[in-house]
Formats: sequence, C-alpha cells, structure tokens
Amino acid sequence: MTSFWERMKLTEGMPRSVSDSVPFVENEQPYVDLAQPEDGAPPKPSIRTDAATLFPVYDASTAARSFSSVQTKPARFDDVPTSQDLLADFVDWHTAWQLEYLEKNGTGSPKTLILGGASWTYGSTMTAVMSADRSRVHLVEQLSRFDLMALGKADQTAIAATSAFKDKTNGAAVRFNLAPVDQQGSDAVRTDLEAQCDAYSDDFVTTGSSMTATEVGYFKDGVALIKATLSEKAMFDLAQVKSQLEDIKKRYTLAYAYSTVPEETKDASTGRYANVIGLDEGASLKKSYSVLVTNEQAILDLNRRIRAMLTDNETKTKGRMSAPALVASVQFLTNMRKSFEVKSLTEEINQQRALIESYVAMQKVVNNTSARLGSNITSTKVAQDADTLTEISSYSQLGETSKRVINMFDRGSPSVQHPIEKINSWERPTFDMINDSGTVTLKAYKKSVWDGFGSNLIDQIQIISDDTQMKTNRLNKTEAERNKHSDLATRANGRMLEMIYDVLSAGDV
Repeated sequence: MTSFWERMKLTEGMPRSVSDSVPFVENEQPYVDLAQPEDGAPPKPSIRTDAATLFPVYDASTAARSFSSVQTKPARFDDVPTSQDLLADFVDWHTAWQLEYLEKNGTGSPKTLILGGASWTYGSTMTAVMSADRSRVHLVEQLSRFDLMALGKADQTAIAATSAFKDKTNGAAVRFNLAPVDQQGSDAVRTDLEAQCDAYSDDFVTTGSSMTATEVGYFKDGVALIKATLSEKAMFDLAQVKSQLEDIKKRYTLAYAYSTVPEETKDASTGRYANVIGLDEGASLKKSYSVLVTNEQAILDLNRRIRAMLTDNETKTKGRMSAPALVASVQFLTNMRKSFEVKSLTEEINQQRALIESYVAMQKVVNNTSARLGSNITSTKVAQDADTLTEISSYSQLGETSKRVINMFDRGSPSVQHPIEKINSWERPTFDMINDSGTVTLKAYKKSVWDGFGSNLIDQIQIISDDTQMKTNRLNKTEAERNKHSDLATRANGRMLEMIYDVLSAGDV
C-alpha cells in the first residue's frame, strides 16, 4: 500500500518538483509557513512574494493583475454598462472579469456601477460595488439581509450610498428594515443612535438606592459596548439596537427597584409592621438583587470577550484560531451569556411567584373570615387568622404571618410597593382593617365587604399569574436559543474534525 505522498512523488509532506528541478521561486508552498514565528518576527517578505507569484490574484489593481492579460475577454466585456445584454452576462462572469470591468467603468472608491440602465430602476438594473479589498464584487440586489450585515464597514459604506440600498420605496434598506434610507446618511444615523445610547446610560444612576457606582457601571458599560459596535458599521438595524438597549434597561430597572426598597420594620410595643412586601422579611428580595447584579457583570464580561474575539485581527489573520474554532468559541460564549439571561429572568419569575404567595396568604385571611360569617349577611367580624381555627377578636391574637400580610394590605399601614408591582404599575388592593386610634385594634365588616375585597385580590392574582406565564414562555424561548447556540458550536467543532479526518484519510488507500 502506497501513501498519498509517495503516489504524488512527494516526501515529508512538503511538495517539491517531481523532477527535482530548481523551483522558479524560493518556496513552492509559501502557505505552509504563514503562521507568526515564535520570536514575533513578521513572515519573510520572500514568502509574500512567492505567494503572489505562485497564486496571483487578478483584481485589476494593475495591468499585470488584469484578467485580460492572461485570458480572452468575454464577448460582452466591451459593451456599455447600460446594455441589458451585458447585465445578463455580467452576473455569470468570473469575479476577476467583474473586477476588471468595474475598474474600467465604475466610479468612486471603491468603484460602483449601475448595470442595465442609465439610472437605478428596481427590477431592471443591478448595482455592482467593488469590495474594499478588491477580492469580489457585490451585486447589491442579490445580497440578503445577513450578507449586508456581515460586511465590513468600508463595504457597507459604499453599498449604503447606492440607490439600490437607500431608495425609500424598493431599496434593500426598506425591504430589510435597515438604515440609512432616502436622504439619510450613515454618519447621521450613527450619531443619532450614539445619542440614544448616551441617553440610556445617563438614566442609570445610584440616586436613592443602595446600588454602588461599580454595580451601575455594569449596565453603563453594557450600553458602551453597543455604542462601540456602531462605529464599526455603516448599516444599522434600528429595531435590534433599540431591543438591545431596552433589554439592558429592563434589567437595570428591576435591579434598581430591588435596591430602593426600605427595610421591613416592626413596632415592638404594638406589633405593627411597616413596609411589608413579602412573607420572608425581604430576604429573597436581597438574594434576587445580588443575583441580578452578578449576572449583569457576567453578561458584560462575556459580551466583551465575544467582541474582542470578533474584532481581534491577531486572531483572524495570523492563524491563531481556525474558522470553525472561532465560530465554536463565539457560540459557546453566547450560550454562556444566554444562561445568565435565563438566570436573571428566573429570579424575576421567582419574585412574582413570591408576590403571588403574599396575595394568596391575604386571601386565606379573607376566606377564613368570610367562612366564619357563614350565610349571615348582617353580622360583622374582624380579620381572622389564616392558620388557625380559633376565633380571633384582637390584633394581638393573630399569628405573625397573618399580622404581616394584614399590614401589607391594610390601607392605613405604612407600606411600600413590591419592586414587581412598581415596574409593572400594578395597584395593590388594600382594605382598611386596622384601627390605630389609641390601642391597635381590628375593624369588623360584613361578609359582603370581605367577599368584595377577596374578589379584588383574585383579580390581581390573575393579572400577576398571566404575566408570570408570559415571562415563563419568554424564559423557555431564551433557553431554546441558548441550546441552539450550543448545538451550533458543537456542529462547528464536528465539522472541523471531519475535515481533519478527511485530510488524514487521504494519506492511504
């Protein structure tokens, strides 16, 4: 059995001339030595020269790099740009011919040209734009939304200035919900978006809260990252930028609301509670705040790492990471970021469920009181303890849980909104159950009054429950997105391994 290298008359994996003749350039395979040397020195200039000699790129940058210097021109190559016959042929030309034609007939830098007409007309003309690195020609009408957003800033700038992109009726910007459109310019759109970023960031403050400047900084820096990406683009998805900013704002608003809640207090002499927002003296609220801030710090760190990886030219151009490895790394980091978003959303859902528990505890007090009145519609009764069958006639006889929730829902008690109630603008149902004139006593009401208050509680519980279900659905969607990123990362690594095995298996037959 012969090896691949033996069959190709090559040795040690280094292709050489079969007849052992002297190569016409220093190294017949310059691409085997393109990685950055360990001493930090740049690749030999001779390697670059060899690469250009062995593998010339016909980008029409010079006469020698024009494809017509080595190949016969296409039949329509000398047609004028307005020719419809030329347009039909142009899309099928080799990229080198497209580049040469664009260099010859296009205008601007990079070169741009309308094909098939004197001016752009949707459906009958096509706009060709030379890429900034002269490696390809972009046919604007054939580019997808993903294609456009994946381009570098220089290419986006050139395309964004064309009628094919900016036309307010049929341009790519309108069709793909991008900007700029019509008379807008990329710089003006960017300036407006940057101003929006600054406005969001300015709203993130520590005033009136227990948040530290460092903690608020996590949210501000998240906005700063979004702002930084704007400088690298000339096309903008306005809805996406708005959504990203709103996501950070929602997480800040929730954390800020948690950090502004005053401590629950109890008057030792009267047993009266103040600022009750739950059944656990605010312990779960403090835990949730800590989780939200920690998660925001993690999300910021991961976004920074993703950005650094995608913008680091060292990684992309010096062979430090293969394309599949880069894709897999970004997907894994995105997966991790989504996991922290899931944790933050989970904490919000947990707080809503804790709030529902407080409402349910109050409802148990109401139901127990109404049940003790039976069918008597004229008698009155004070609030009864939710956890005992013993008849209650005074405030001091109530258990601590019942005292806490009665103070939470009492109309005259010193109270504060739960953060979830505050950010959702939910009005907590209240009822005048405690008399503070002199000794603390409970007020008695008829069954119909207690039942009416119970109905108000049920209505609000339903509102909170419905919103909790919506957030749960959103949580499930985010979790599905997280798993998708993990799958994409695994596939990228798998594909890389397949290619390696294919190369290795070519060595034997």
